[in-house]
Amino acid sequence: MKVGRDYSWYVAYEFGYEYPDSETGGWAFYYDCGEGRFNCRKKDIKKTVTEHIKDVELAGETYRNLTVFIPVQYMTTVEEV
Repeated sequence: MKVGRDYSWYVAYEFGYEYPDSETGGWAFYYDCGEGRFNCRKKDIKKTVTEHIKDVELAGETYRNLTVFIPVQYMTTVEEV
């Protein structure tokens, strides 16, 4: 494992955002959580998780005010054991 390059992180994350509510015509708040393994440097964990949420979890959705919280993160092996 190269220091700072080949790290894999297990991350549990929580996120919330506002989406257009068709019933009220305003914005409603939605909260969800997830977990996964991310290959990145420690300093880039939040950025990588945020990109994952935008590209995978919220793909094609209309939203605003995305907030991301990471309560759990720890280093794992690069390959599955």
